[in-house]
Amino acid sequence: MKIAVLLPYYNPHIYPVFLELAKKENVVLKIAVFNKVENFRSNYGWSDATEVYNLSDDDEEDNFKTFLKSVDHCFCHGVFYPYMLKYIALFIPRKINIYILSESQHILRQSNIRDQFKKLILFFLNSKRFFLLTLGGRVTFEQYRSWGATRWNAIRFGYSIYPLKEKYKIRVKENSYFNILFVGQLVRRKNVEIVLGVIKQLISDKQYIRFTIVGEGTLKGALIQYVRDNKLEEWVEFKGFVKTDELFQFYQEADAFILPSLFEGWGAVLNEAMGFGLPIITSEGVMANEELVRDGINGYIFKDSDHLLSILNKMISMSGEKRAEMGESSMKIITLWHPEKLSSCLYQFLVDLKKQRLIKSGSYAPMEVFSL
Repeated sequence: MKIAVLLPYYNPHIYPVFLELAKKENVVLKIAVFNKVENFRSNYGWSDATEVYNLSDDDEEDNFKTFLKSVDHCFCHGVFYPYMLKYIALFIPRKINIYILSESQHILRQSNIRDQFKKLILFFLNSKRFFLLTLGGRVTFEQYRSWGATRWNAIRFGYSIYPLKEKYKIRVKENSYFNILFVGQLVRRKNVEIVLGVIKQLISDKQYIRFTIVGEGTLKGALIQYVRDNKLEEWVEFKGFVKTDELFQFYQEADAFILPSLFEGWGAVLNEAMGFGLPIITSEGVMANEELVRDGINGYIFKDSDHLLSILNKMISMSGEKRAEMGESSMKIITLWHPEKLSSCLYQFLVDLKKQRLIKSGSYAPMEVFSL
């Protein structure tokens, strides 16, 4: 079984699944990227990739095109890139199975880009040999269906990373304050300011809370100024960008993890936090909620600032044992999305597809096959 994987760039949130898939029996898998961006943490495993082609290099592109002449399956992360569409078009005459990994295209809902590409995208998706791997569950599936896709198969999929620490053991934490952690870029989309506003309210109610912010971004200065203006320095800490070893410590010390984004096509940082057994607090705009967050079981999904205030009050008053129980649920859920597990499900799907015995039930869990 020969498999080609086309990525816009070195994506550390999807690569591990294909690294594991390449280890399967009788699989020959090669990856190509259009932009060689490698500024990700070393633990994601790029050093293990023996054959990753840089398509901006003419010689490497020629070598990859030679391999493409004999492939059985092609996985493409994203379909809105013109150069990706060019490669996809090469496979149509050869009747190769093509799998499009796609997040919900939230940004394109009001964009001219959607209109420009819509007819071409639907031409691909309505072709018999196209499969959509939805990163974000049925939200993505329903979005493409609303555009007019009619004949394609969809597979519930997701981002998957290696745990920052394998076999992490949860402990009951007896902090004198409730420590919530955010890790990510400090940009408008991440919506960190909503948490600061709620922290301000909690402080006035004499609640014991601390908010640790790990990351850099264009809004960092404005957020720091807000903290100073509202005298929140005692309760809010900015840690900037940290190395992986330091990040371990922040996950280990936190009581809960928060991702308040206005929109996330997935939110891979949840994979990390859940691997450390943390209860999760997310906004409704995080598409990974459908797969990773069980409201009231391993975390909570908030609608607005008032709802977030209610959730934080609830978690502050919660016992350490109860929070540890929620953390255990996080670890159980994220185990299903480990790269080894997901790659095994994907491999079995490809084997069954070749034998024309595709099962549309839970046989590939956490993947789910559903179609139009």
